[in-house]
Amino acid sequence: MTLLPLRFWPIIGTTWIGLLICYPTTAQIIPDRTLPSSSIVIPQGSTSLIEGGTTTGSNLFHSFQEFSVPTGTTAYFNNALDIQNIFTRVTGGNVSNIDGLIKANGAANLFLLNPNGIIFGQNAQLNIGGSFLATTASSYRFADGIEFSATNPQAAPLLTLSIPIGLELGANPGQIINRSRVGLQVQPERSLSLVGGDIQLEGGFLTASSGRIELGSVKDSFVFLSPNLTLGYENINNFGDIQLSGGATVNASGIGVGSIQIRGGKVTLQEGSTLLDETLGNIDSGGIDIQATQLSLTDDSFLSTTTLGEGTGGDINVSSTEKVELTGVGFHKFEQIVIIGGFSGSRRPTDRVTGFFAGTQGEGTAGNITIETPALLLQNGAAIDSSVFGSGKGGNINIRAANSVELVGSGIVNTIALRSVGAGGEIAIDTQHLIVRDASYITTTTFGSGNAGNISIKASDSVELLRAPDGIFVQTAIASNTFATGNAGDITIDTQRLIIRDGAGITSLSDSPIPGRSNAGSGGSLTVRATQEVEVSGISGLLANAIQKNSSFLNSGTYTSASGGNLSISTGRLIVKDGGVISTAALNTGRSGDLTINADRSIEIDGAIGQRRSIVEASSGSIGGNLNPRRNPEATGDGGSVTLVTPELIVSDGGLINVSSLGSGKAGTLTVVADAIRLSNGGAINASTLSGAGGNIILQTGSLQLRRQSQISTNAGNADGGNIDINTNTLAALENSDITANALSGRGGRITITAKGIFGTNARSRTELQTLLNSDNLDPSQLPTSDITAISQQDAPQLQGTVAINTPDVNPSAGLLELPVQVVDTSDRIASSCSSRRGNQFAIVGTGGLPTNPYDYLSSNTFWLEKPVFGTGENSSLTTHYPLPTTQIVEASGWTIAPDGQVTLTAAAPTVTPPSLNPPSCAVIELE
Repeated sequence: MTLLPLRFWPIIGTTWIGLLICYPTTAQIIPDRTLPSSSIVIPQGSTSLIEGGTTTGSNLFHSFQEFSVPTGTTAYFNNALDIQNIFTRVTGGNVSNIDGLIKANGAANLFLLNPNGIIFGQNAQLNIGGSFLATTASSYRFADGIEFSATNPQAAPLLTLSIPIGLELGANPGQIINRSRVGLQVQPERSLSLVGGDIQLEGGFLTASSGRIELGSVKDSFVFLSPNLTLGYENINNFGDIQLSGGATVNASGIGVGSIQIRGGKVTLQEGSTLLDETLGNIDSGGIDIQATQLSLTDDSFLSTTTLGEGTGGDINVSSTEKVELTGVGFHKFEQIVIIGGFSGSRRPTDRVTGFFAGTQGEGTAGNITIETPALLLQNGAAIDSSVFGSGKGGNINIRAANSVELVGSGIVNTIALRSVGAGGEIAIDTQHLIVRDASYITTTTFGSGNAGNISIKASDSVELLRAPDGIFVQTAIASNTFATGNAGDITIDTQRLIIRDGAGITSLSDSPIPGRSNAGSGGSLTVRATQEVEVSGISGLLANAIQKNSSFLNSGTYTSASGGNLSISTGRLIVKDGGVISTAALNTGRSGDLTINADRSIEIDGAIGQRRSIVEASSGSIGGNLNPRRNPEATGDGGSVTLVTPELIVSDGGLINVSSLGSGKAGTLTVVADAIRLSNGGAINASTLSGAGGNIILQTGSLQLRRQSQISTNAGNADGGNIDINTNTLAALENSDITANALSGRGGRITITAKGIFGTNARSRTELQTLLNSDNLDPSQLPTSDITAISQQDAPQLQGTVAINTPDVNPSAGLLELPVQVVDTSDRIASSCSSRRGNQFAIVGTGGLPTNPYDYLSSNTFWLEKPVFGTGENSSLTTHYPLPTTQIVEASGWTIAPDGQVTLTAAAPTVTPPSLNPPSCAVIELE
């Protein structure tokens, strides 16, 4: 080996000493000398003092081959105080590991760029006066076209006075991982941004009080950067994943202004991770904005923009191109916190489950929650909640899901907590399919003096409410209720098909833990528009008290002094079966709402399960099929009316249409307008009372049929019986089917029937009933016949009702002829001279059917006579045409009654002589 001359050693030694000073062997920060003025790193104990770099105006540029900050050390950018932006890049091939402190002077913004990746360890922290941006982009791009690149550092940088307009990310940018439990934190109202490939917050904290936090994961794209350091992701389609786990927290809460923005492909919050932008003062918050391909929250992770002060809470805006899924830790926790906690008043604003929360605890208005996605799923105890815990107004919840919204043991909640005075927000859902099942509910409910918000659901295909497990506190429901002085909201549903099964339901109630309170809030109205079908069927399993099962229900009711809301249904076909209930009810002094149903095709009320009949009713003193069935014989509120309009009404197998009063309130009026009404197998139309005024029944129909112990009744207890008014073409009551307007101790009602024909039933007086039954219990159903009665059980003439039957003077039964049992043999009644072997025939072929009504003329036709010529040679035929004579139509002017009772209509009509035919010719006659 050749040694250098000794004269060179002093020079070499001095150089190495200088290199060791700038780059100690233990250092993790190494400048790369690619700048006109290189960065200088001076070790001072555990601190690496970073000086030098290239300054252009208020911008300072640093370039490093390596940049890491080991545990317990500090990287201190000793910049001049007039520097506004510090741009750093890492040009080597290693990841930057930050587990110590990064510090800078003054209010400078710090940009850290390393395309290979950046990892913030558990001890990583910031101490800077400005904003902080960490990115795995390949370069900064400036407004004047200058690019400060980490992947092409040899290009001589023409450093610039301008600010960057964006970040250029390569096809495979490195990860950014934050594990900092100390937390990466900037000063209030500053921004903290992580932009790169996949981003993972593994238990790490990010904090920018009243500031802005941005997470962006993109690949092979350009991200815009505005002068206020807000990031823009226009026209980007290639996103990476963002994951928060291990209780990671992103927090922009403060006295206001704060905001959080997240852009990524699959965005996941798990293991109790949270996004917080809560308003503490009187300044409005910026809110949370997430745009992703997929968004998933699990394990008690949540987003919150609750306002605790006077400022308006921030909005939560979520947009996902594929789906949004919220999965809780179990229905039991959801039930305890959200349901039982809400009903008992023990719930606090900080009591949360997996989900989105945008409530108000102070005077400020809560932010809105808006979700746009093809598919939204809430399951296993998740929630979307904008509740009121103070005097502020609740925010609105708006969900637009192109394909489906599904709730499984979860809730969408807009409630006003106990003793709160603020008004509640509204819930609006726009989707193709809405499925609510397994004790899920959608509710705007008030426990305070503020009014609950409205619920509006538009589902282009279907809305389904299904079942609930045994032993739960509530049933699957869509509800807007009041349990205090505030009013309940209205519920509106627009869809093609509404399906309610197995004890689920839709309700709007006025209720109160204090019975009869005079200042209770009124119930809301319930409007259903389902173009194809509404089905309400089945009952639930056992509720939490292990003794009660619920019917499926559509219900509006009042348990208080306030009025209940109206219930209106417009549909193609309504089906109520297997114990299902549609009702309006009054349980106290307030009046029940009215029930109106319009069905373009049919209304079918069919079947019962045990003692639970399928019911359509408006009642006073009792209510069925809601969240808490009750009976109150002391009720004084009037029951509502029921109006049904449909081509066909079918009530069968114990089904019931009912207006009733169990207490002293009046029963409403029951009106049916239908082409046909059919009651069978115990089906009933009732208007019954105990002590209140009797309800009335009005039926307008073309055909009314009662079979197999069916019933139409306006019976009363201590009150007068109601009235029945039937207007129909034909009425048939068979097999012990009765029409009654009887009273126990009051006056019998009035029955008026206007019909062209009545079959199978007879009106009976009290005396006749007593004779036939041989008993003081004058119940016509005990007779095997079908009967019409309007009597009082009291034997007093003035208490007996009236039956008026208006029919034509002719007894319709006189025109009914019994057909012969034996078939006549016609073989001997055909002329043998016209044998079929000769090809003879007689046919009436017609020209297009019967006349449209009995008063029309038959069509004018031609009388054909075809006369064959017989011979041994080829047959020939002669066809002669005779015009049919015109016959004058004469109306009947009288009738005769034969001894057997047959009626014959008579008139003086002209005699018509048909053209003569030559019988031996066996002519073929065709009448058209």
